[in-house]
Amino acid sequence: MLKNQLCMRIEVRVYRNFRYSHQLFTIIVLFIGMVFNSSSLDRVFAASDLDVYAVGDWGCTENTQKIVNIAKSRDAGMVLALGDYSYASTPDCWFNIIKPIDGITRINIGNHDDGSATLLDSFLKHFGLSKQYYSYDMQNVHVLTMSTEEQFTVGSAQYNFVLDDLQQAATNPNIKWNIVNMHAPLYSSPNTSGDPACEGDKALRDSYHPLFDKYGVDLVLEGHVHNYQRSYPIMYNSGNPSNPIVTSCNKSSYNSSEGQVYAIVGTGGVNLHGLAGKSSFMANQQDSKFGILNIQSSDDVLDVKFIDSHGSFFDQFNITKAVKKPIKESKGVHNTILNQHCADSILYHGKSQTKADSSDTSKDKKPDKPKAETKKKDGGKGGGKGNKGGGKGGGKGNKGGGSGR
Repeated sequence: MLKNQLCMRIEVRVYRNFRYSHQLFTIIVLFIGMVFNSSSLDRVFAASDLDVYAVGDWGCTENTQKIVNIAKSRDAGMVLALGDYSYASTPDCWFNIIKPIDGITRINIGNHDDGSATLLDSFLKHFGLSKQYYSYDMQNVHVLTMSTEEQFTVGSAQYNFVLDDLQQAATNPNIKWNIVNMHAPLYSSPNTSGDPACEGDKALRDSYHPLFDKYGVDLVLEGHVHNYQRSYPIMYNSGNPSNPIVTSCNKSSYNSSEGQVYAIVGTGGVNLHGLAGKSSFMANQQDSKFGILNIQSSDDVLDVKFIDSHGSFFDQFNITKAVKKPIKESKGVHNTILNQHCADSILYHGKSQTKADSSDTSKDKKPDKPKAETKKKDGGKGGGKGNKGGGKGGGKGNKGGGSGR
């Protein structure tokens, strides 16, 4: 005999992968007359929770396969691919290796993906894109994909798109989190790649970091440098743009009003670039492990962790959402002191750099023990709605009809 009745409306978003497009279907399932007692609901399904994985600089190697296996085995809701895929004249080897996650993958274009018009067109068509920059919403998370391979200077079509997109996301009451992804990084620690763009792109930094500050971007995901680097929360420093303003030296817990955290995740499998030092604004970094970044969101917290190709956790941090306060630019003197304080309390490759605390848990020689992982909410497998710009996929509410602007 039924003790209680539960009427539940569960929204399940499913990606179906057609040859050249991804469409989002919403299935509304109504359960009436479910039996439930004190033990029948051991977890709550929240529509605001999701589970995203991000990595760039893939290649078609054994290590690439390990990265794909991690995303597949952990039942990823979405994979953000951060550029540079096959490293060949065709995308075929990469398309083959990502087959298990193809239908949940979104891309940005890297410098190895547009070597010819044919190669670029293959990537765009496969993922239902007409432009390299676009945006979409995943529940209460707004995702903006930029292209560092197209014109992006102030006044360009892409800049105007980004400006308009960030303005709209900042004023949308349904959006709690704002994540930006692109290929080339704004900031980087010194490294052995030999490419000046791997030291941080000045034009990108000067054009977009002020916008990210103004419109409350929370997390910026990048590739191009083949290692892992993660900053403290930082703000643009107009007095010395290459030395951003560090707003917190905490190792792992931040407030969303403190600026953005920047993560370079160029660890997709192709090869690794050595690190030649550690910038004062970087909280953690490593150059010996392939891996993928996992972002889990709830209504008020982003939980982020780097998972290496063997399944171990290297870096973990969280961002708590707060009411955004008007931004006041810090003075250069304060910035220098705070950045130096951070530099005095960090480790590089598990070894003291300057007055480092030998008890710091970010030591590379022994990866962080993972905290008890929150059970993944099924509601987190939502796909994106409302593609804006170049994307054809993404479900209802498409803005621009997939043709971009």
